This record gives sequence, structure tokens and C-alpha cells, in this order.
Amino acid sequence: MARGKRAAERPRRFARRHLVALGLLTVAVLLFAFAREVRLGEAWVQTRLLELGGVDAQQIGTAVLVDIDGQQAGVSLAAGCSIGPLLAILLLCCAPFVWYRSMPVGRVAVSVAQLAAVLVLANEIRIAAIILSMREWGFERGYDFSHVFLGSAITTVGFVLGAMLFLRLFVSRPKDALR
Repeated sequence: MARGKRAAERPRRFARRHLVALGLLTVAVLLFAFAREVRLGEAWVQTRLLELGGVDAQQIGTAVLVDIDGQQAGVSLAAGCSIGPLLAILLLCCAPFVWYRSMPVGRVAVSVAQLAAVLVLANEIRIAAIILSMREWGFERGYDFSHVFLGSAITTVGFVLGAMLFLRLFVSRPKDALR
């Protein structure tokens, strides 16, 4: 009787796994298709975070502007500055693993949410570091140091931390595989 029940559950798990994989692919495609909207959202979040920190900031499109040496300057979130494409690529890479390996939907959802949160947080910290460095050391010196050195370090740490959290999904075995 127990064997029959497990055999009956397999098609449901198979279908659920495929739905999750297709969902990941869909989110990845949407991140690419709505890349500008993602960057607008990131700029909005950055502006609010700077304001919470006491910095007078304003958003114009995908740009975040602050007063630097008496002039409005800041950063524009181009495609390479956005977390959207990186997250989309990671989701595209994840989808085949979910398609072919039985993984609990909850575990996939938590792992994707953790990855997204860490990457977004790291990117927002990176952008804030660039803006605050420009305010502290002037536009050119602050941008050169923070964008190349500090920004790369923050992005690398965020990516590694996010990847480590996310990879837990693939190195741990589902409970069913232990039977």
C-alpha cells in the first residue's frame, strides 16, 4: 500500500518541480524584459536609503543625485549596475537543476528569496558607498576609488555570500532521496 501511494505522488512531484523550474525561467525573463523598471526600483530604494541616512537625495529616472561640492551629481544605474541581469542569470542556471532534481518548493522559494535579498542588499550598499565616497572625497577621486575598488569588493562579498546560501539548495539532499 505504501509503495502505491509513493508511486501515485511521483507525477505530482514531477509536475510541481517542472512548474517551479518554469516559474524561475519566467522570473528570469521578466527581469530581462523589465530591466528598466528594475533599475527604476533600485534607484528608488537607494534614494530612500540615503534619505534615511540623512543625505538629501533625489531620483531622476534611473539616476540618484546628491549634492557633491555644491553641484548635483551621483550615479546612474545602467544595466551593468543593476542586480537584475545577475539575478536573472542565476535563476536561469538554477532552473535546469530544479527541473531534473526533486527539491521541496519551500526550499527553492527560501533559497531564491535569500539570494535575491543578499544581492539587492550588496548592490544597494555598493551604490551608497560610491555616492558617499564622492561626497567625502569629491566626484572624481571618490568615484574612482569607490566604484573600482570598494564597489568591486562589496559586490564580490555579496555575490559569494549569496551564492553560498543558494548553493545549500543543491548540496543538501532532499528527504525523499534518503529513503
